[in-house]
Amino acid sequence: MIHKSRLYVLDVVSDRLLKLRMARGLSQEELAAKSRVDNCQISTYECAVGLPSLTTLIRLCDALGTTPDVVCGYAPLHITEILSRERGGELSAEAVQAIERRKEDLQRGRS
Repeated sequence: MIHKSRLYVLDVVSDRLLKLRMARGLSQEELAAKSRVDNCQISTYECAVGLPSLTTLIRLCDALGTTPDVVCGYAPLHITEILSRERGGELSAEAVQAIERRKEDLQRGRS
């Protein structure tokens, strides 16, 4: 089994939670309500400051219609499939900008 460093896992979980939330068209507050997780915690996870507990991860996955292996990077993230099923294949301009900003932040902070 391949060992993955904590920073790598933080980055993967952060990136995937953000992409899945945006693909679903949810705000952090909406995801918080749907998953019964505090929206400040969701921000913590999306900013790669902390990792959710197993219970919280399962709640988030249920709310996002995915599984922990996808969020943790052990299974591929098929964002295009999500988009075509859920939003007609389109992300809002705001969602695209947020994802691009997050990528830039990760590249600057972790390179």
